[in-house]
Amino acid sequence: MNERIEAMKKNIEALNHAGVRKTFFYELAFCSLAGTRGESIQMRRAKAQAYILDNAPLAVLPYELIAGSMTGLCPVAGEDIPYPEQRGKAIRIVSDYLSAKKQAGQQPCGDRGRVKTFEEEFTTKKSRWTLMGRVYHDGSITFEDLQKLIADMQEEFRDEDIEKYEIGRELERGFKIDYGEDVRREIDSLPWFAANHLSLNYGRIIRQGLGPLLDAIDGRLRREALSGEQREYYLCAKTVAQAASRFIGRYAAKLRECSRHEDASRKRELGEMADICEAITLRPARSFREAVQFTWLLHIMASFCWSSALSFGRFDQYMREYYERDISSGVISKNEAKELLCCLWLKVNEPKMRTVQSMTLGGITPDGADAANGLTALCLEVTREMRLPYPNIGLRFSSKNPDWLYDMAIESIKAGSGQPMLLNDAVWTANLKKLGYGDQYANDYYNMGCVEIMIPGKQPNWGVTDPIAFPMLFEDVFSGYRAGETELSSYDSFFREYCSVLEKAVLADKAEADSKIAQIPGRCFDPLASLMIDGCLEKGCDMFQGGSELGPHWSFYAYGLGTAADAMASVKKHVYEDGRFSIGQMAEILQSNFAGNEEIRLFLENRTPHYGNDQDDVDAVARAILSKMCGTALRLNAPHARDKYVSTLFGYFFHIYHGEITGATANGRRRGEPLSDSMGPSQGKDTSGPTNLLNSVLKLDHGEVTGGYALNLKISPEIIKNEAGTRALKALLQAYIMDGGPQLQAYLVDAQALRQAKLEPEKYQNLIVRVGGYCEYFVNLDASLQDEIIARTAYGF
Repeated sequence: MNERIEAMKKNIEALNHAGVRKTFFYELAFCSLAGTRGESIQMRRAKAQAYILDNAPLAVLPYELIAGSMTGLCPVAGEDIPYPEQRGKAIRIVSDYLSAKKQAGQQPCGDRGRVKTFEEEFTTKKSRWTLMGRVYHDGSITFEDLQKLIADMQEEFRDEDIEKYEIGRELERGFKIDYGEDVRREIDSLPWFAANHLSLNYGRIIRQGLGPLLDAIDGRLRREALSGEQREYYLCAKTVAQAASRFIGRYAAKLRECSRHEDASRKRELGEMADICEAITLRPARSFREAVQFTWLLHIMASFCWSSALSFGRFDQYMREYYERDISSGVISKNEAKELLCCLWLKVNEPKMRTVQSMTLGGITPDGADAANGLTALCLEVTREMRLPYPNIGLRFSSKNPDWLYDMAIESIKAGSGQPMLLNDAVWTANLKKLGYGDQYANDYYNMGCVEIMIPGKQPNWGVTDPIAFPMLFEDVFSGYRAGETELSSYDSFFREYCSVLEKAVLADKAEADSKIAQIPGRCFDPLASLMIDGCLEKGCDMFQGGSELGPHWSFYAYGLGTAADAMASVKKHVYEDGRFSIGQMAEILQSNFAGNEEIRLFLENRTPHYGNDQDDVDAVARAILSKMCGTALRLNAPHARDKYVSTLFGYFFHIYHGEITGATANGRRRGEPLSDSMGPSQGKDTSGPTNLLNSVLKLDHGEVTGGYALNLKISPEIIKNEAGTRALKALLQAYIMDGGPQLQAYLVDAQALRQAKLEPEKYQNLIVRVGGYCEYFVNLDASLQDEIIARTAYGF
């Protein structure tokens, strides 16, 4: 890492710890929307996006070689609130909630009936949402102070009838920046539904240029056969395309202004950056440096207009021609290209940019050839050296890829940033074809955000429904038994009832998806993002209104398979096979949360077979649950339907989120404790080594998993201190992929370092862990999430 990159990294770290940030987005959006009342939703959106791009404050940061930063739009919000004052407010918030809860007999319901973004889906649910700093949107105090308040209030109200998660939920809702009721009402009622969790086709725009794009739009506007809807779309497209060009020009002017106050060396750099921005205001990118700058400005423009979790898609494919041409002609050296990419990696980690921004490398091309290339290798080299949580790298593996791809993956994993995740082309291309996609689409997949599988640049937002926690479904099974609705006289009847509950949950998700689909027509628009989604310009239609080349994926999330498999295996063994408990006794023990039955809880925890140890009985249970889930979801897809229903075996941080409100389970897990993470085993119960864990996973049928998959493999750093350990890790990962493992996230963690980081977070600011399908700094996680990660098994060989 050279001096510039080291200095830039320190500056960005400081910016991320500078305090609470507020945003001008709401103020700017409101200013525009207040003046366009009575116009169509689509036109109001276009004009508001243009207004934001024309008026948002711009920032140029020290050391950077790529212009564009959210820190201008989102400055630090004044002085910190003194902790005693925060504590007093926290006491009032919790006290008011307790009073309302006692009067109402239940918690107040959140906002419903409005089109919501991914994060909004969960912020008004029963459980709390803010389990890590980067999702603490619009917080009026720092995440660190929020964590202190939660712990403080849990102690303050320990004798009250209130759950710990309720305290956390009410505090995270109570400490919000107030942007004004009129402002939020205007924006929400539009609705402002932005591009979110998708990949925009940056490659097409940087190859075409905004000038030719505007010419193409004008050409379509001159057509006589346009419908009224198409004409409005093109007028909106022209509005935002012109604003995008002006935005780049504004940055050129800002760079020149800043250069006047710098020394000769920095003045020259800023001048070169300004020249590049001026060049790409209208024309295509002509060099690697211009292509990187253009890509980032497109990314930041969408983010200014409140898009989030945007993916760079298959970066090493659409940037390849620029890189190879400049390298071969001597326009740029490998070290210069590397420095640019280091800048890009750092800018992804700037304040208010740290949503799950992904990037996919390697794999095969749309026509099935080896896609790994020199830029793939350089991106992995940058990932290894930068040691940052983002971008979230998905490294695709195919039998056509060279062996060095594994070597570079291992070296990156050894660096300790948790990057990259491994994706198996053989699994995902085959499963996408089962959704009806042809080879060209299926071969071109990428990991959106965390692990979700999509086709780049051709689909609108990833659709979400209520996540399904496999262990929570047992509560419905036992509730039905207690109510006399089911007999559960045998294990087969118990498992059938569980499958029935699971199927109902999937069908409920389909109904939720269908309800959301019905709300979108005529209401949801994003003119800026639609410029960068294939099909929209050709059809003259916004991506949310059917303009995208391909339809959206509606995800049925499911997770906690390890806990569910263990609980099911416990019922099978201890109730129906050994007869140690009757089903009635088990129902009562779980309902009481093992009250007065600690000996029984320990027996269930220690004498139950656990998924993740290559034990056929419990692994067969896990296979059956997974097959029911994925098969049900896949069969809901009608032939040739545009919208697809997909199964996503991934829990984000929902294993904590839902674990806090899930009752006791038959594997000895108490009420409120975490569920197992995504596709992983119960925490600390996979005691037979990494090979046996992966053997358990490989027994599952992955042939109908269509949306995404997350499996974490926590490895002790001790194993890679010598060459033999490195070779063993490589062989393990290769065998897993070759045998049909769909996805894997191997990351190094020193358990003692994690425990120490909880005590002295200021000394471990850069300690990175895998959470779900993404990485994060350990100190930026909620205490319960930290404890869950510590409890996971760390493997040696």
